[in-house]
Amino acid sequence: MSKYIMFPHGGSGNHGCEAIVRTTAQMLSSHQLTLYSEAVEEDVRYIGENILKITAPSKSIKRISVGYFNALFKSRLLHNADAFDALHFSPVISACDKESLLLSIGGDNYCYGDNEHIYLVNRHARARGAKTVLWGCS
Repeated sequence: MSKYIMFPHGGSGNHGCEAIVRTTAQMLSSHQLTLYSEAVEEDVRYIGENILKITAPSKSIKRISVGYFNALFKSRLLHNADAFDALHFSPVISACDKESLLLSIGGDNYCYGDNEHIYLVNRHARARGAKTVLWGCS
């Protein structure tokens, strides 16, 4: 594997999650490592961008865009219920390929509320050839 991706990460305000990110970054310091975080500014403050790339896992959907019309086509004509969600999480999905290992580091995310986006990203990552691992999950 040449790329390591950590997702989903709610932020380093939970210092157990921060410890998982820091330790993983130290272990994989010679590799390309990206943290997809819901709290980018918090992670930059607690962890810093000098040991790994920190970015948001999702983007807003612009109604006048190729991606929007593509998702609309998939949703309406091909009955793909995940089309708009996949577009929303396209930053992390598009980073995944056969050279990627997606490390699922947000163990508590599987216990609370709506976590379908985690499964969606996992399905798309695997379809793109990425390997996936439950890493640091409680």
